[in-house]
Amino acid sequence: MLHNSDIELLEIMIDSLDKYLKAAGRLSDDAFNELSKHYGLLWMELTRQKEIIEGLLRTQNLEVKQDTKIEEDTAIEDTAIEDTAIEQNTVIKQDTPSISENAGVRLYDAMVDFLKQQKYIELHWVRVYAVKCPQEGFYDFQIKYFEHKDPSQAEKNYLLFGDSNTNYSMRKKYDEIIGDTSQCFEYILNLRDQLGIE
Repeated sequence: MLHNSDIELLEIMIDSLDKYLKAAGRLSDDAFNELSKHYGLLWMELTRQKEIIEGLLRTQNLEVKQDTKIEEDTAIEDTAIEDTAIEQNTVIKQDTPSISENAGVRLYDAMVDFLKQQKYIELHWVRVYAVKCPQEGFYDFQIKYFEHKDPSQAEKNYLLFGDSNTNYSMRKKYDEIIGDTSQCFEYILNLRDQLGIE
């Protein structure tokens, strides 16, 4: 089991890798290609590193949950109360989030479909589809879709909203949308009439 200090440091590492990958995605073609020539852009390696760290943290969370469950099972009276609460939470979770998750996947897919109708920039590992949408508070607001050329890397494809100063991203992992979902979905909902997204 990891120490709390390790968990905090791993979370900082994930945050730093996220920032690196977002910045790399916003580089100009010339800079991207120049770094790639010298193996100075470790896109795939850092994406894999981030996934390894996220996996470690998920494993840690499962271990903590299992340890907590063992402790709870020893207290029979408390378990009865907790079982009732868990049943109530499960009913709530099954009724509401599944609807919003499906809607989120549909919105994500609609945005990707729209962007894939636009011209794209061919980079070393990815194709970048983009559309500009002026937004208050942003110098050069764009919505971009980064699509890995290698089909086996499809789960690493992501949407990016914003400019070079402020941006938000999200991606689809299996049937779940992860990342800065609230901000990204807000942009899609606000802009879909303007862009003609159904």
